[in-house]
Amino acid sequence: MAFKELDIVVLVEDYPIFNLKKGTVGVIVHVYRKIENKQPYEIEFFEEDGATKGVFTLLQKYLKKRNIKKQKEIKDYTLNRLKMIKD
Repeated sequence: MAFKELDIVVLVEDYPIFNLKKGTVGVIVHVYRKIENKQPYEIEFFEEDGATKGVFTLLQKYLKKRNIKKQKEIKDYTLNRLKMIKD
């Protein structure tokens, strides 16, 4: 399944290089062009309190789509943050 910008995703396994744990929630902020049949995404990951943990580039195989109920809440939060940055 391909993701699009602003999709909410969850990490499906630990990613120790970036100190990310399985279950960490993030938002797709950029979709890169496929490289050798692998799809990379730039994702902003969040702490449980909503603070940004970091922005990292990961392959699709490490991600799954987040429960739709929480997705709108996080998407609204992200859009509000982007608006604040532009203002």
